[in-house]
Amino acid sequence: MGGYIEAIYPYEEPVGLVCNEDGIAMNLPLNRIVEGYGVIRGTFFLCGLTEEDFCGLTDEQIERYKKLFWDIQHFIPTPDGIVPIIVRGI
Repeated sequence: MGGYIEAIYPYEEPVGLVCNEDGIAMNLPLNRIVEGYGVIRGTFFLCGLTEEDFCGLTDEQIERYKKLFWDIQHFIPTPDGIVPIIVRGI
């Protein structure tokens, strides 16, 4: 990650997205738009959650999130903000 980490919880199931807390300040590359959180900058990973810690994802979660994050997102700045261009099927 290259710095302090931040965990966000954008999904209804116990899954966390762990990314660089200072991604904006470090001007890291735009990576993904995550609904409810905006653009994630830099690298990130997903993990499962227990009541007290991170844990691995189940096989079903791996397949679900692999499909969710499979397509590439490029970002185009516009006067109204950043717009993602999704490249499917690569």
